[in-house]
Amino acid sequence: MIIVPLRLGLDALNEIYYHSICETFEYPQSVGILGGKPRASYYFIGHQEEHLLYLDPHTIQPAVCMEQVPFDHKSYHCDVLRKLHLSEMDPSMALGFFCKTRHDLQDLFERAQRVCRERMHRRHANHSIECC
Repeated sequence: MIIVPLRLGLDALNEIYYHSICETFEYPQSVGILGGKPRASYYFIGHQEEHLLYLDPHTIQPAVCMEQVPFDHKSYHCDVLRKLHLSEMDPSMALGFFCKTRHDLQDLFERAQRVCRERMHRRHANHSIECC
């Protein structure tokens, strides 16, 4: 398990990170994002455009008796899927990844490096000066 703590803005999440945050959910190693909004913590599990889908870890569920077979698995499911627009998200978060094999880890590194290269390319393209 790899947890990557980040702060992507001062008071609010900087828009330049929206695409990259959403892209991490596409990684096969992703286990989600720990984050939230001011005074609220959530576990983000996916995205739909610029909305993050989340579970509230503070929702109380009944205990499951694992000794009864088959056991009641209702508490593993949510009745309501919640979403939060990226503009409402606090800039402090932690990305979670699980790499079972060395190949998984290498793939994660390659994906992260590709995102960094693309961001640098976009940054330079946006700041280039055209001469007449």
